[in-house]
Amino acid sequence: MQSIPVISHHTPRPSATMLARMERLARDVLGEHPEFSVPDVFKDHVPVSLNAAPSIHVDDYSAITRFESGQDISFYQSRCRLRAVDGDVVIACGPPIDGYEAYCQNHLGLGQVDWLYPAVRENPVRIAEAAWEDRSVRREIIYRMRHSELEYLHPHMGTLPVWELATLLRKSSRRPLQVIAPLPALTQWTNDKVAFTQTVTRLFGEGAVPESDSAWNESTLVPKLREIAEHCGFVGIKLPDSAGGDGNIVIDASEIRGKSLSKILELVHSRMPQTRNHNSRLLIDAWQTDVLCSPSVQTWIPPVADGPPIVEGIFEQATVGANGQFVGHQPAQFPHTLTEQIAERSWLLASLYQRLGYVGRCSLDLILVGKDTGSCHIEFIECNGRWGGTSLPMTMLNRVLGDYGCQPYVSQIVNVPGFERLSFADLAAALSHDLYDTRTGNGSIILFNPGRLKAQSGIDVIDLGGSGDVTARIAECINTRSRSVDGNGLRSEVAKLAESSDGPYDKRPHVI
Repeated sequence: MQSIPVISHHTPRPSATMLARMERLARDVLGEHPEFSVPDVFKDHVPVSLNAAPSIHVDDYSAITRFESGQDISFYQSRCRLRAVDGDVVIACGPPIDGYEAYCQNHLGLGQVDWLYPAVRENPVRIAEAAWEDRSVRREIIYRMRHSELEYLHPHMGTLPVWELATLLRKSSRRPLQVIAPLPALTQWTNDKVAFTQTVTRLFGEGAVPESDSAWNESTLVPKLREIAEHCGFVGIKLPDSAGGDGNIVIDASEIRGKSLSKILELVHSRMPQTRNHNSRLLIDAWQTDVLCSPSVQTWIPPVADGPPIVEGIFEQATVGANGQFVGHQPAQFPHTLTEQIAERSWLLASLYQRLGYVGRCSLDLILVGKDTGSCHIEFIECNGRWGGTSLPMTMLNRVLGDYGCQPYVSQIVNVPGFERLSFADLAAALSHDLYDTRTGNGSIILFNPGRLKAQSGIDVIDLGGSGDVTARIAECINTRSRSVDGNGLRSEVAKLAESSDGPYDKRPHVI
């Protein structure tokens, strides 16, 4: 796709034996899962090849468990702006974020897009449903389709609501609309942590994943927990369709050993009460403690006619907390042999998915276990069959810099107490001299996901060069600006925040 630059950074060369093994597994999986075949209702939406025609971007998060729990995380919907280009349409919950579109166009050179803000009746993560039910939004999209202005629907992930939206829009407009994502059944399967663990084992053998098991209900979960706890230090339980580490709990195995089944069940409920109502398999695994880092591999899987999958990059993820909460990433620097092994195995998995009908963005998470990167071994832990917190900024940097790999960078979530009192325009004004500007090449900070300011008192930041603590730099910029200009130069909320007597800024680094 010319509109979304996809840049290969690795050229895997798997053996003929591994290629044949992958092909056999693809045939076996297709035989085991007839639901992966294309339903008649969706056949017109499956792309044979991709071009640079305009797209509708709609990031519907309703299929992810934690996003249906009542917490408003609709601010994530604006992240799709990082992949949207001239002529595209972005659909998100409102209201508009003052100054953000101008920043994307002027500072980052991301082209001009149009935002549509449908009214949301219930949960704001159900944006695909809202886009159809809002009459004005629906009419605007259909009008553009009839005038050949929109040819693709490009979602966060290929869930049923977005495929249904594509069908409704095609029928109403009588114009084709292709979906850049896998079909719903394949989307669910690739994102299922249990299915992924089983698939990796079938392709690469034992040892390619942590020791693991699964359970459909609590009566089978508890004895399996006790069994795994007998020979490891920590045990992990993972919801199969969660994201960002939020569906993980980690329990010290000493809290399980020697306990009755009822006591273990009470412990599980106290740590992860949603297991009571979960209706799919839970993954149980030995939570590794000798982990060097947790890489993420970004792949792009085109339609078969457009060529093989592309391995765009290998990144080190930054995580915090016992459950491994994602807070940022940076390009990885591993020994050549290790890099080749990671890229080759990731490419084989992406090729397997392509044979099953997968199209679009896909990332693979793994851990490096051992004493050092020269002797460690690789264990895959999950597949994220969707756009996410690494692939979106990576793609944006490909657009802004020409290639994310042209210089080091760190992407991180910066949380500063009191940020919720700032608007994006406030923050951009305070950081004006530090913000990267494509027109001049000056500056080293790029901001995105601005809705996090109000929702979580934070902002997503890219530090070009990755040379320092961005949190402290942002704090200093705001303090300096608030002291050096009058009340008309910065909004009063900035001054209030900067002058608070208890020290409003957390200057601890948020990337570890």
